[in-house]
This record gives sequence, structure tokens and C-alpha cells, in this order.
Amino acid sequence: MDEESGQAQDTRKISRRDFLKLTGVLTGLGLGARNLPDQSLNVALSKTAKSVDFEVPEYLHGIEIPQHNDYYRPPEDILGEACETYLSWSTPADGLQISFTPRENYLDVFSLAQRVERVSEGGEKEPLDNKLARMMLDDTVEQHVESLKSGGNTLGFSALSINGSWNLLAVNPGAGIVNRAVENLRQRTGWSEDQYFQHLIDGDIDEKQIGQLTQEVTNSLSNANEYFEQERDNQGAPLSCSTAIAYFLYRNKGDLYQAMWDTTLFFKFAVRNDMKTLGVSSDKDRFKQAKKIGYLLKDEFSPHFSHNWLVELFENGSIPPDSPLTTGVPLDGNSQVNFQLINKSGTYYHGLNLMTWAAVCMSPRIAKIITLAYYNTNILGGMDNKHEHGREKLESDMLVVKNANQIKEVVNHYT
Repeated sequence: MDEESGQAQDTRKISRRDFLKLTGVLTGLGLGARNLPDQSLNVALSKTAKSVDFEVPEYLHGIEIPQHNDYYRPPEDILGEACETYLSWSTPADGLQISFTPRENYLDVFSLAQRVERVSEGGEKEPLDNKLARMMLDDTVEQHVESLKSGGNTLGFSALSINGSWNLLAVNPGAGIVNRAVENLRQRTGWSEDQYFQHLIDGDIDEKQIGQLTQEVTNSLSNANEYFEQERDNQGAPLSCSTAIAYFLYRNKGDLYQAMWDTTLFFKFAVRNDMKTLGVSSDKDRFKQAKKIGYLLKDEFSPHFSHNWLVELFENGSIPPDSPLTTGVPLDGNSQVNFQLINKSGTYYHGLNLMTWAAVCMSPRIAKIITLAYYNTNILGGMDNKHEHGREKLESDMLVVKNANQIKEVVNHYT
């Protein structure tokens, strides 16, 4: 077995030329040696430790800020519990199983090397983190369609603003909800896979078909939401995120790849989109959605204070309704961004997106490299260049990918 991916040992070969190019990019990022991603994560995490101590905005003066989120759990524990829950819903006669086979788009050092020619396209002076992004993302329509055909466009999903069905189809990472709606569309129209993608590129899928597809996706999301609401009422407390993964495992008949992306999709749309239209929500609606997700599900990713704790401050009036912390526009400085409820609600889908990467989309090492490159230009010394997220969300993301190997071990155990 391969140490990183947990899959059977790969016999593919990398040419010496491509290997040297790839090594040059990763070394420039401070990630060339096998253990450097872990060292870099440790450095980043050490710099965020207790960062909220000195970043409390004036609106929260006098309120004790938790130093530890009691809901926090390692991501591998969440995934393992989800698998156990799903399997417990069956009898031996049902034969429920969890399955995972890497898609063609699975990222490891070999598939990364196939993209290495993109490095030189930006010129010698292009920043190294930009070079890595160029290797990862699709620059042309042809590259994008090939990514969709090979399993889904898995990179950048949580960072993208998805506005409606057209956007969702164009960036579908392989979610079962979307895949089934597309399959139904193809059956209605008689289109082959190539014909469907050509219509998608040309933008000539008629409104009736798009409307029907939208309804199918929204029905799936609404059904999931109703299930979580019922379970939450039954328990009398917020649910673990493992409940959501288990639910989508059931809906996908144990297909872990589709289930993980369904879970990520649900959490993103639950706080960023109108589930009836799939369009982008207004700030006013996002604030309501942020409160609702805190009612339904536990924030098991934040290290210091949970989204649920922050929701309670708004609910009990400790933070007034006219506070700037209700806006979705990132305020100046980490001190405020960390406590903006709309921003904080993104912690759920950030964590699930990174769990999904590590579980079914790429080797643990690649998951760590991509996350570090996204957040840090100077990997070993820089700190949180994406200020709009805040340091608390940065740390929660880092904690997920730090355990990428353990997440992969859970996948190997259950599949």
C-alpha cells in the first residue's frame, strides 16, 4: 500500500524533467521534503494559539471568550462515527456497505506532475503560490470539461460563489445530488455525456429543463434539511456533523465520494444560498441562515469558540441586533471578522470541504500542500494572508488538514 494515499502502490512513472520541475515548485513553497507540510502546519498553528485573547472587539468587552470549543472533535472521529451510524441503520440482510474508488481526478504526486507544464505559463517572476494555483486550477474550457468528466471539479469549491443552477453545474465537484439531477436531465433529453457537456458549454439547455433540474436539487436539499430538523427536535440539542455525512451516505447507497460532496454542498448552500432557487442569499437572509445552522448542527471544527456559542450571544441580546458583527462584509482586522456570524457560519463547509479532499479527492500530502499554499505566501513564516476568513477559521482549517492521514485511515478501514 502507498503510505500517502492508502491505495495500492502506483506503478506510474514521472519523467526526470517533470520531477525536477515539480520538485522546484514545491521546494520554492517550502514543501519539497516529505515532512515539511506537517512542520509548516505546526508553525502556523503555533502562531494562531490563543490569538483571540488579544483580538476581542469592543462589542464583546465584558464577555468571557471560551478558550476551548467543547464541541470540537478531530475530523477522523466525525467521519468514523458517520460510517458507524450509516452501517447501524441496516441489518445483515440489507448488505449496506461503504464504497470508495478513486476517480480519474484523484490528485497525487503523479497526477500533479501531469500538470507541471502549466507552471511556466506565468513567467519566471510569477509568485510561487500562483504557480501552484495554476497547476491545480483549470485555465481553459477544455481543461474544465475534462475535470468534470473525470469525476468533478474538486478544487476551489468552498471558495467559489455559486449563484444558481448554471453555476452549480459548471463547478459540480461530483455531488450525488447534482449527478442524479444531471442523469435525469440526460434521460429526458436523450443526450450522451459529450452532448450534455457541449450544451453546458454553449449555454443552450432550455429553461424548462434547467427549472426541472433546479427543482430536483432543491428537493434533495430540502429533504435533508427536514430530516436534520426532525432529528434535532428529537434529540433536543444540535446534531453532530457525522449525522449529516451518515444521511448522505444513505442517500448515495454508501458511495463515500458522492456522500462527502453532498454533505459539503448542503453545508455551503445552507448558509450561502437560497435553497429554493439555488441563488446567492442576501446578507439579511445569510444572517438568519447562520443562526439556523447553529441551531441544527454542532460546530465541531472551531478550536476556541464554536459557532453555536456565538449564535447564543446574538439570541440572548449580548450582541445587539444593530452591531456591525451582523454584516457579511468582512470588517477591518481579524478582531471583528472572527466574531462576524455570517463569516463564522462558513466554518462548517470549510471543514467538510477539507475533510472531503483528504478522504476521497487527493493524497493527504497534497491536501496539506494546497491548504498551506492558499493561506500562506511565506509558508514557514507568513500568517493568514486571507484576512477575510479570520484567524479562528484559519486554525480550524489547518486542524482538519493536519489530520489528513488519519482521515484517510478511516476511509481505508471502512472501504
